[in-house]
Amino acid sequence: MAKTKQSLRMRVSQATGRRRKKPTNPVQRAFDDLKQLVSDTGGRIHGGSGKGAASSKKTSQTKTAAARKRGGQQRQAAAKKAGSSRIRKGQQRQAATKKAARARGAKTS
Repeated sequence: MAKTKQSLRMRVSQATGRRRKKPTNPVQRAFDDLKQLVSDTGGRIHGGSGKGAASSKKTSQTKTAAARKRGGQQRQAAAKKAGSSRIRKGQQRQAATKKAARARGAKTS
């Protein structure tokens, strides 16, 4: 009983939606771990900052956070643009219909 309570508490204390979800497939998980290891060692070799792996990892983390924010902003901007163009298209279509009806001689309000 105490075990489940502890695991529940651990689950609650974790920050949600921040970390990348690891795949359940053990082969995929191993491959991801290997990829992470290769990228870390590559950063260590080619970094050249002299401070070691921690600094390069930290900068990459801040970069990803900034990139995530920028990506969200771009997505919002694209959605806003699409919405406004949709509204404009609708207004133009209404105006064209009204104009056509006037040309036919029908009464439009």
